[in-house]
Amino acid sequence: MKCTSRILTFGVLAFASPLTTEAAPPSQRADTPNAALVYWQAFASMPRLMDTKTGERIIDASSYQTIDKPVDDELRKFLEQPASRYSLHMLHRAAKIEHCEWGLDLAEDGGELLLPHVLNARHLMRLSLLRARDHFEHGRHIQGIDDVIDTMLLARHAGSDGVTVSLLASFSIESTAGLVVAAYLPKMPPESLDLLAKQLAALPAPAVMSRTLANEQYLLDWFISRYESADPTRRLRLCRNLTGSDEEAKTLASADVLKLATELRPLFADIPHLSSLPLDRLETAAKTQVDPKVRSNPLGKVLFPQILAARRGEAVNQCRNLLLVAAVDVARRGPAALKDHRDPFGDGPFAYAAYDGGFELTSRLEFLPHKPIGLRAGIRPGHLDPEGTPGGTAGLPSSVWMIVIPCLARKSVLKEMSI
Repeated sequence: MKCTSRILTFGVLAFASPLTTEAAPPSQRADTPNAALVYWQAFASMPRLMDTKTGERIIDASSYQTIDKPVDDELRKFLEQPASRYSLHMLHRAAKIEHCEWGLDLAEDGGELLLPHVLNARHLMRLSLLRARDHFEHGRHIQGIDDVIDTMLLARHAGSDGVTVSLLASFSIESTAGLVVAAYLPKMPPESLDLLAKQLAALPAPAVMSRTLANEQYLLDWFISRYESADPTRRLRLCRNLTGSDEEAKTLASADVLKLATELRPLFADIPHLSSLPLDRLETAAKTQVDPKVRSNPLGKVLFPQILAARRGEAVNQCRNLLLVAAVDVARRGPAALKDHRDPFGDGPFAYAAYDGGFELTSRLEFLPHKPIGLRAGIRPGHLDPEGTPGGTAGLPSSVWMIVIPCLARKSVLKEMSI
């Protein structure tokens, strides 16, 4: 997949705004419990999923695409390993801690900031959701709900670092967790459904994409300062990080990069305004104002963030969250409960369709043309599309993650990060 913009192609790199030098508030001082430190214990203990055939099976088994295949003894033994059990124990411990500071030095690293916690969080998600599936399949609904809810808390912690790529990745983690738990709703007893509804309502608010995108206005100054002080080799490396290929890097470096960067200043300065627009107005602004300027600037093509794609990803995540809440209520009270769950992207409640063993809710929101966002409650074998989501729907587990994963690391880096 060839990337065409900075947030798609910057390799393992991501940007954020400079840190301030103000004193940290009491809730963020060193003596305050920090969920990130506990998550790192979970990450360090995790089995290396990419190094074993069983690990590769877990990657498949933790997705919606294979949810009609029960967890077998081989996968269960993997979950029972001391390393797996300890990692998941640390997941639950971290989820109880409100404050989460990943220790990123945004001011110093800027566009060369690595995000190992994001990829590790995705692999911890795989372990957690696989165990949740095993719990649900054996009637241990309360334990399964605990795994799912704490995976959603992991997602919100991972997306709280002020980096656009991290927030998009957190949407993927949370959406996958929602798809998994929804598959077991029809078989949950009333007390489990009540607990799930209560815990979903108690989740903290996710980071806001418009605020995260606003950080991107500082990126241009960071890039200019590094490029001005760099020697030719270092300049070529900076261009390579942006373009993703040696040939395109040489082409970009041969241009007057600093002049191109200066021409982008007004566009970057407008990021806070653009990212705060309602989605329909942002679509218009992107087509008429932003895209023509970005396409005409070789540096803009690879440096300017995909604001519209990021905001669409946020809308899909919001929609899936609302669909899950509605699906739980329908499982508790029946289809009549939908009168209390209006589709924010339509002119009425979510659409409802029953099938043998479950039901599907659909929004008017489309992530891909003619493919509305939907959520299936219940397992319906033979109706899983290649995207890994319920047939006839589109969602974050594949559509957004395929955008995010090239940004975070190449395969060699994944091995170095032991995940």
